[in-house]
Amino acid sequence: MNLPSTLIVIPQRTNNLEAYDYNLRGLEAVLTGSPEGFAQARKMYEKAVTLDPGYGDAYAGLGFLDFVFYSWQWTSDPGELDRAAALANKAIALDDTNAGAYIVRGWVAAVEGKRDQAIANSQRAVSLDPNSLWAWYARADINNTLGGKPEETLAYVEKTRRLDPRHPEIGCVLEGGAYSRMGRYAAAVDELNRCEPNNPWRHVSLIFAYSELGREQEARAEAAEVMRVSPRFSLEQMQQRLPVNWQDPGRQHFLAVLRKAGLK
Repeated sequence: MNLPSTLIVIPQRTNNLEAYDYNLRGLEAVLTGSPEGFAQARKMYEKAVTLDPGYGDAYAGLGFLDFVFYSWQWTSDPGELDRAAALANKAIALDDTNAGAYIVRGWVAAVEGKRDQAIANSQRAVSLDPNSLWAWYARADINNTLGGKPEETLAYVEKTRRLDPRHPEIGCVLEGGAYSRMGRYAAAVDELNRCEPNNPWRHVSLIFAYSELGREQEARAEAAEVMRVSPRFSLEQMQQRLPVNWQDPGRQHFLAVLRKAGLK
């Protein structure tokens, strides 16, 4: 799964101004896109829920972090995904209009291969907050993860950019992946090279696009980047954490390309 490199400030849904401030600090730390920044964000969200145990946004933020650490292979703990789901459910129990919590729950369902649940949660997030780039981004990402039409992924990404035109890089990993699925590898490279450098999926996607263009040296360089930003990354874990048929010939080719570039 892939994540945008910007956040929209969420509304204040707590009467504790200090808790709200810590939640905003958590959002700011997430913007770094680094493990260190995310670790700092976790501290901020935890402080927010200590100050206000009924603050759903902070629980959703913690669930988001657990999901990212699982999806980006920043942890080897398989329980991270269950914690993400539990935190999202807790946020919804506190406030069933919390769009962020439905986004997290949709992402979790997607990587578990629960198509109907994933789509329903992402649609719920959009209906609750139709002006949220996060909600539309999740809709694009879930469509991409579950093998939906690449044209639909591109349409959802375009929606996020209309909502926040200041950040045209939003969704570039998803857009690059969609272009690759359409066989437009040069366009994929152009798009992916604008993306958040700490996102391992940017580099995984670039490996494939470069290889399909015959640019093997650049593909190997991107494999090294994958391991730089996610030292625990492995193809075995990738296959365990993505709900796709890895016996499909197209998926087998994808894995072969990644192995040829140096991933193990």
